Order: sequence, then structure tokens, then C-alpha cells
Amino acid sequence: MTKTTQRVFTKKHRKNLSISHKGQHSSPDTEFKKGNKFSVEVEQQRRESLRGREFSQVHKTNISKGKMGHFVSVKTLAKLRQGHIDYFANHIHPMKGKKFGEEVCRNMSKAQKLL
Repeated sequence: MTKTTQRVFTKKHRKNLSISHKGQHSSPDTEFKKGNKFSVEVEQQRRESLRGREFSQVHKTNISKGKMGHFVSVKTLAKLRQGHIDYFANHIHPMKGKKFGEEVCRNMSKAQKLL
């Protein structure tokens, strides 16, 4: 009867193994096949087929639940804020000069009163 033992690697050794295997492929069949490469025409067709989809209310609530509890770090928020500042330093905001209709103004007013 043979005794089977498992080798126990230290954290340092596991880290070294991970570094040494970076960039290697587990199988030559899957080598360099990370994702599909589509032609421009196919990408355009896929984009058009997905445009205008209407989600059910159940699907919308499931999407909403999936993002609940998702927090963005302060560093990421600062990057986003700076990106907006840089963008609008060279571009005109699309809503500049536009007027809201009376009904829209009433709805916004009601929403502010609820807060």
C-alpha cells in the first residue's frame, strides 16, 4: 500500500510559481484565443441588433439589485470628476441653451419637494 502525500507550498513559493507561470498557456489549443475578434461589419450588426431592446420590469429590478451595495472608492470618484472637468473644458455641454418644458419643470419641482 502506497502512501499519498500532498505537498504544502509556502506563500512565498506559491507567489514565485504564479510569477513564473505568467503568460504561459495551459493548452496549445487555447493559445492566443482570448475572446473573439469580430470584423467591423459584424460588430455593427451586433450593435444594431441590441439597440432598442425593452427589458421587462423583473429584469430591470434584477439589474438594480445587482448593483446594490456596490461602492466606488474616493480615488475612483476623483478620477471620474477630473475626467468630466477635462472633457467639458474643451466641449460644450449638450444641454447648454436648452429649455425644459412646463410639465418637466413641474415634475422636477415635485421631486425636489419630496426630498
